[in-house]
Amino acid sequence: MIPRKSLKNKFPKMRFWRFTFSALIRIAMGYIFLSNMFVVVVQATGVIDIFYDVLALQFVQQLDDICFSLARMDVFGKRMRTAATQKCFRVEFERYPFSASRRKGIFLKTLYFFNIIGLLSGMAIINMKQNRGDYYCNSISVTFGNEIWEDAIILTPEGKIENSVLVFSYFDGVYKKSGEMHNRRPVYVEQNKFDGTPFNTTIPAEIKYCESEQAWVFMHKNIRKSRKKDDGDCPWILSSMETTEFSLLEVPETWRIWTGTINPHARLSTVCNECNNLADCNYHGDCTGGECICEVGTGYFGTHCEHKQPCPVLVGDWNDTWYLTFIDEANFFVSYDRPVYTYLKGLNVSVEDQDILTLLYAGSRWFGMVFEDGKIRDQSYWLQYGKEFHAFWEKAYSELTVIVSDTTSESDPVATDFYIIGERGMFL
Repeated sequence: MIPRKSLKNKFPKMRFWRFTFSALIRIAMGYIFLSNMFVVVVQATGVIDIFYDVLALQFVQQLDDICFSLARMDVFGKRMRTAATQKCFRVEFERYPFSASRRKGIFLKTLYFFNIIGLLSGMAIINMKQNRGDYYCNSISVTFGNEIWEDAIILTPEGKIENSVLVFSYFDGVYKKSGEMHNRRPVYVEQNKFDGTPFNTTIPAEIKYCESEQAWVFMHKNIRKSRKKDDGDCPWILSSMETTEFSLLEVPETWRIWTGTINPHARLSTVCNECNNLADCNYHGDCTGGECICEVGTGYFGTHCEHKQPCPVLVGDWNDTWYLTFIDEANFFVSYDRPVYTYLKGLNVSVEDQDILTLLYAGSRWFGMVFEDGKIRDQSYWLQYGKEFHAFWEKAYSELTVIVSDTTSESDPVATDFYIIGERGMFL
């Protein structure tokens, strides 16, 4: 500490408040540096990241001293050299130690104490929120590849083991963060294919981190890799490569998949459904509360307002006619984020008078499925059925399916090739 008297003796014309103000600016710079260090430590994913970020911060903080030294070396011209070599920058002032004043010593110790308490409290709050999962995406859209497990081992509700064809894209859709954390990471639970809310009776799949595998895994309690009861603590059917990532969104898209044997070249992609600005809603809606609300009249719908409004009537190459299935005057039925169509006439298939033939999307293909007694069901039944519909558990590719499309990710079935079941070479 340089006392006022010492400054006056050396430089009578220099005002002490300016000297004090410059000292306060230096203190403020120190606090800014500490704040930046706090942010660096909180956001870093590895020790090496902290090391490089601290080096960068230290360089920025020392820029003024570096420029001052260069000015004294006449790098920036004569005027800067003259200003940087004035007597006040070379003189030795009489220093007054803080320890000589008991009050100032207590103040300094108290300041250091509160600095430490502030940093530790901030870290504790951040750590608590991280363990609670506050910094992870609450809702994601998951897209699987076109892999198929032809002899999947399924545990039925009756407790029996049977084999079934598992098309992994049947599990496409919205997954939301559950209330629990597993291995300090969020658990994402599959939602229904109608409106992205939880299933009521259908048992959903899960994506979580498995410590024993050192990887994120996709699993379902009723789908097993083996008929043995003991399938390990993580009976996965898809597994990421070994990783320590805390966020599922940061995991590479290449996963291992079980289709009777391990295939290391499967694909699983994830996208956060939360929006931050209009670009996340493709400029077709408003970002409200982290959710895209598609504007009426823009002609778009979907989680990110990415799908064009569907045609109300479709006519196929055989003059088969399909109409968009509406819930009310403004809203239509949706399956896997795609519109549902109902058959009217023209197709060379037999449908009973009381049955309904619908065209719906199931992850990677469109299926024409017959629902028995569909015409005598009321709207409340179809709303409830739509919220529980799952292409795998409903066995979409079964006797109920009369037509199926090629794989597609388009918003509607227009310009997609279809096949009649049993007559695969015939196009519609």
